[in-house]
Amino acid sequence: MNKLFEKIFSQSAFKTPSFIQMEVTECGACALGMILAYFECYVPLEELRYQSGVSRDGVSAYNIIQAAKKYHLDATAYETNTEDLKTVQMPCILHWEENHFVVLEKIEGDVFYINDPALGHRTVQLDEFQKSFSNLAIELKPTSSFKKVGEKLNIFDRLKKRFAPLKTSFYYLACTQLSLILLGLAQPVFSKMFVDEFLIGSLPHFIGPYLISFFLLILLITAVTYLHGRFVNFLQVKLSMAFSFDFLEHVFALPLSFFSQRSSGEIINRINLNNRISNVFTSNFVVNGLNLCFVFIYAFIMFFYNVPITLVGLVTAVLNLFLFWKIVKTRTQAYATLQQQDAKTIATSLDALDNFESIKSAGKETYFFQRIANHYTLSINAMQSVQKKDVWLSSLTGLLMQFSSIFLLVFGAYQIMEGHMTLGMLLAFQILLSNFLAPFKSLLQFNTQLQSFEVDLRRLDDVLKNPKDPILQKTTQSEEKLKGELSFKHLDFGYCPIEKPLIKDFCLNVKQGEIVGIVGKVGSGKSTLAKLAMSLYQPWKGDVLFDKKSTFDHSRQTLRHSLGFVDQEISLFEGSIKDNITYFNSDVPLETVIKACQFACIHDEIMKMPGQYEGYLHEGGDNISQGQKQRLEIARCVLFDPSILVLDEATNAIDTELEWELFQNIKKKGCTTLLISHRLSTIQKSDRIVVLKNGNIDAIGTHKQLAEKNSIYKSFIKLEA
Repeated sequence: MNKLFEKIFSQSAFKTPSFIQMEVTECGACALGMILAYFECYVPLEELRYQSGVSRDGVSAYNIIQAAKKYHLDATAYETNTEDLKTVQMPCILHWEENHFVVLEKIEGDVFYINDPALGHRTVQLDEFQKSFSNLAIELKPTSSFKKVGEKLNIFDRLKKRFAPLKTSFYYLACTQLSLILLGLAQPVFSKMFVDEFLIGSLPHFIGPYLISFFLLILLITAVTYLHGRFVNFLQVKLSMAFSFDFLEHVFALPLSFFSQRSSGEIINRINLNNRISNVFTSNFVVNGLNLCFVFIYAFIMFFYNVPITLVGLVTAVLNLFLFWKIVKTRTQAYATLQQQDAKTIATSLDALDNFESIKSAGKETYFFQRIANHYTLSINAMQSVQKKDVWLSSLTGLLMQFSSIFLLVFGAYQIMEGHMTLGMLLAFQILLSNFLAPFKSLLQFNTQLQSFEVDLRRLDDVLKNPKDPILQKTTQSEEKLKGELSFKHLDFGYCPIEKPLIKDFCLNVKQGEIVGIVGKVGSGKSTLAKLAMSLYQPWKGDVLFDKKSTFDHSRQTLRHSLGFVDQEISLFEGSIKDNITYFNSDVPLETVIKACQFACIHDEIMKMPGQYEGYLHEGGDNISQGQKQRLEIARCVLFDPSILVLDEATNAIDTELEWELFQNIKKKGCTTLLISHRLSTIQKSDRIVVLKNGNIDAIGTHKQLAEKNSIYKSFIKLEA
């Protein structure tokens, strides 16, 4: 029994709010969010993720400290042990198990109170703490310029914007549910009348009208129930489609930086959440809300019948609400952990399937099986953690309900024997008490869905609150094609806002029709520069100009029809060769596709394939060679005759003869070209060659000029030789 009360009341020992991470790499940002919220500064996770520089590699303690300073917190890192940790001001951030961050709230003896972004609030004993603590603590204190900003959002705040456009539909849903509740109030009246007037009393001549009235009531309840059910189904489908389409539309409009921080399995996992929240809201949220409103009517009627029994019902209801309040927090955290673990399991499984050829060739089937099995085991353990809390809740709720029923029968029987109550009144009161307690019981059962519902909303909002690509937000519909001049004006860009930029004060002008080769060592910024040229990333400072006008002065349609890009990662879909080149656009004539393939030096090989342009490609193009994949990607890129072409290692799997032929086609086409390659044979005939070093230009010239003067370029010549 002591363990039971310890389990129920332990939450009061914690003092920082929960901040559940959406991705495994976000623990540092979440830990900072907990500290800020403790000081009543509420910052959304998407902002913290950006400010602390979260990437797929996670976040460092240095990044957390720099981000904390932006919110006017005095942040200091200490290398310390468990004993000296008591001198650090709490709550503080701890480095945990060498790859994680948690918040330490306080220490009581050998018990450490932890707020874990992955697991929520928990207590850790000294032995476990010493094994997990990585001897690094970050102390955070508000400075004199610290400001309390933002507000803590609850589930209703998250619902307002999402469901506001559907007010009329919810009014109709509420009316049908309200009708069912009002019709249900007639049941205790009919029950009392049947027992007191017909079974015990002496009014048999009224039995006919009574049965007719009762039959009509049943028909009316059935009709309203049918209409309610039909409308709920209609609304569920409507909401599911609206939410899913809006979510997918937003995902496809997000900038590339969003996807660089998340795994594909995690994003796929969130798409299905739209169906779940629409089903829960229409089936349970509105129904339980109205039922709770009507408990006051039930309570008033019960007081009219019998005060002592009504008080027992009220005590039962209050205890149920208390249980709901105490268990709600821990279950939310447990469910968030389950969702996160499920997403990791899906992502790991997808990665293994996508790279199965490499796994087979390396003989690592057993290792990857064990890795996936471990993730599934963690998912099952997380599910069991959720189910344990549900069992506690249902067991205690059932105990309270049984107690109130037994008291009603015993006390009711005593009241009948004393002549203060009739048998019909007892039956009516039993129905009323059942109706009174039903909303609380259903609320406790709905609690399991409600917490899942809130976590699902958070996970969806985590995507929807990310701003769309600014280029996509331009409303002009002009499709005028660019002439082809490309300029970089004093560009600064990096992947982490609190680190030094990778590209620093970069300036380059590429004339219309000019072919410019770009070389540099690994990490010099070649691929980043290519993505900036394609407006896939937006610079921190400076601008990219097309035809002497800023990127944002051109419509998305103009850029889409004027820019062509092929990078190192080839993306081919399951379908025909023609569909892959046209992106499944059936309006593109075959002649246009053939022309693009002739430019990419792949037409003759396609004509020898089974089905030719209708030939079938496996997902990822697994049934063709890497060189053929690259040339299909180039054909796709030039399909609409772009003015500016950017090729990032786009020919590294093509033999020298075909590569030279492709280069000649580019020269004949006359489009402006950025040619990025580590093979000098690819770029030595370029009009100019740019040598990059540490994100800036080390030298510019022709092949001959650079071979004589530039040390980096000379080293490339030696390596190729």
